[in-house]
Amino acid sequence: MQRKINCFILLVLVVFVLVGCGGGAEVTFCESVDDNLKPINSGSVFTTGQLAVRIESPESFGTNKLEVSLYKVNGESEQLFDRGEREVNPDWNIFALTVYFADPGEYKVVFSKPGGEKIASSSVEIQ
Repeated sequence: MQRKINCFILLVLVVFVLVGCGGGAEVTFCESVDDNLKPINSGSVFTTGQLAVRIESPESFGTNKLEVSLYKVNGESEQLFDRGEREVNPDWNIFALTVYFADPGEYKVVFSKPGGEKIASSSVEIQ
């Protein structure tokens, strides 16, 4: 019986590894980035003003454009605040842009490929 339980646990671990739990792209909010696009003073709560928003993927983006959507979050609803495309090199896996947050609140940033395939998203609180 113990052997069956051990085999089941091993099978579950293998499935998690194959699915790639936690292996996606990551969005970071920070005060700025250095010349190597490393975040400076990252966090999840900032005051109004200019912030850098950085995305890093374990794989290259594979596209020459990223769509960046910014939403203002109000409870359970999200209202599109701004959307635009940014030119990138398909071989890149890191990109950063500057966003100005004039009003306090919770915001969500979504990075997608053209056509809508979501790469990553994250939220930030502006005080």
